[in-house]
Amino acid sequence: MQNRSLSNNHYFIDFWGCDTEQIESIDFWKETLFNAANEGELEVIDSLFHKFEPQGFTALLLLATSHLSIHTWPEDKYVACDLFSCSGEKNAEKAVEYLLKKIKHNKYKLKKAIRN
Repeated sequence: MQNRSLSNNHYFIDFWGCDTEQIESIDFWKETLFNAANEGELEVIDSLFHKFEPQGFTALLLLATSHLSIHTWPEDKYVACDLFSCSGEKNAEKAVEYLLKKIKHNKYKLKKAIRN
């Protein structure tokens, strides 16, 4: 397989101590995820938002350059976020920075993988 010149960055962000009301809000996730994509100049092709009963949330933005997703566990005040993008490191990092600022949390862990 031929090496590509594009940067394939995969970010994994775990948030703990999240605000339960915030992470249960569909309006919050729609605004936050679309704004994060916008900050990183990531083109959104489609989206899916699903609220579980009695609690929990999953959302996915299908990007022209891959995807942005979140999964919530309000009972644990926890959010798992995944951003995979081949649009360039600076673009993806802008989206990640936006998420870190917007999601209320006490602690987070960020991992980055380069996928080729």
